[in-house]
Amino acid sequence: MIKIIFGLLCGLLYCIGLCFGWNYQETSVYFCIYLWPVLCVLSTLPITVGLIHRIVIDKGRWLSVLALPFAWLYTTCYVCFTILIYNYYQGSVPQIFNKCMNDLQRIAAECNTTYEDVNIAIYIYLFALILLVNGTLAYIAKPYHKRWRELVSNREKQKIIMKRSLLILVAIVLVVYVVLSAFSLVKTADRPATNYQLPKELKERITNETQGMDEMDIVNYGLRLTGKLLDFSEKNNLKGGKANCVGYAQLCASITNYGLKTNKREGSCKPVVGYVTWAGMNLCTILSDIVPNEYKNFVKDHDFVEFNLKDKTIFYDPSIYDYLGTKALTTINR
Repeated sequence: MIKIIFGLLCGLLYCIGLCFGWNYQETSVYFCIYLWPVLCVLSTLPITVGLIHRIVIDKGRWLSVLALPFAWLYTTCYVCFTILIYNYYQGSVPQIFNKCMNDLQRIAAECNTTYEDVNIAIYIYLFALILLVNGTLAYIAKPYHKRWRELVSNREKQKIIMKRSLLILVAIVLVVYVVLSAFSLVKTADRPATNYQLPKELKERITNETQGMDEMDIVNYGLRLTGKLLDFSEKNNLKGGKANCVGYAQLCASITNYGLKTNKREGSCKPVVGYVTWAGMNLCTILSDIVPNEYKNFVKDHDFVEFNLKDKTIFYDPSIYDYLGTKALTTINR
């Protein structure tokens, strides 16, 4: 789920950048380094406004007078934190982007978690917590809550809000479905690599768990099992449970081929090289423009699995499936 959220947020930043003529690095820096701290500062201001309002209308005046310096100090802390961030991240946009990425990767390594988890924790969970705390404090500081009381006492309005919320939720689900369905795969070459030799224990597991399955059931089984056995990593270490897209494709193809063989099903799989498209856009080319120079060779192409049947060829992606929950299924009929 974390990976899906992270992927959607990266796509959202990229789309926002297209609207303003920014690349992904520029959008990330403007939003995550410059705008994020400012929004946190602005979220503290309603607390001070509410306390001043209380003093003016003489509703809890003396308590508000005592609380006002603490509210100013609270806002000042956020301002100082913002200044520290701006002073720490100085330089050109690529320099700031690379420095921030390295910092997040170092935090992930020290916390024994992933780069995606750290991003979500800081820019989603922490931001939501800050807004929740500051919103609660601002609500307490506000002298009147007439609209809130009207909403609580009006059941008709509650029903309307519930219906609208449900419609919004359904719309979000549909949008996510459409976004994930827009992925497709384009092959450029076969992967010049030998098949991964499955351990004896894994072979026994595949034999027991695939009994009676047809071809597509075995394909889906291979996708699920590959995701369970591997975590994404820059370097391949299949025995250690770490792999990049090359390792994902090799292991998935080997699992699927063995399942087909033991069940005497037609078809064969092999890892291939190509690129991923979304709505016709080459994502490998886009990522090459986004990532730092040291990662450009890593994202210039992508490995996935080719499954050949008599009447068609199916391409599917075990690493994207593990990352986003979609197979990026692409079928070519013969």
